[in-house]
Amino acid sequence: MSAPRILISEVGPRDGLQSIKNVMPTAAKLRWISALAAAGLKEIEVGSFVPPKLLPQMADIREVVLHALSIPGLHVAVLAPNLRGCKGAFEAGVHKVTLPVSVTDEHSIANVRKTTAQMI
Repeated sequence: MSAPRILISEVGPRDGLQSIKNVMPTAAKLRWISALAAAGLKEIEVGSFVPPKLLPQMADIREVVLHALSIPGLHVAVLAPNLRGCKGAFEAGVHKVTLPVSVTDEHSIANVRKTTAQMI
């Protein structure tokens, strides 16, 4: 009998930054991601593929992904709320894309301007 496997997927570089006003410099993001990986995390959601005018904090997502992909053994994840973002993410070489699907239409519309059914 094997022990259960648990995967911790750190989302701080995306979720922790997306709602703050001051944009973290790219170099600081890269150091943060490297430190998380050095601490033993195997999967990190490094950012979002969204229009920079909507979320300036993620304007450097391609550079952040490129850096994360250079870390041996790291599974690189991102969030993408639409097909355009998903295409950009896969073109950048990520391993995983999270698509936000809300339980309520109200939250979904506020978050991605689409109903839950439209997101599905």
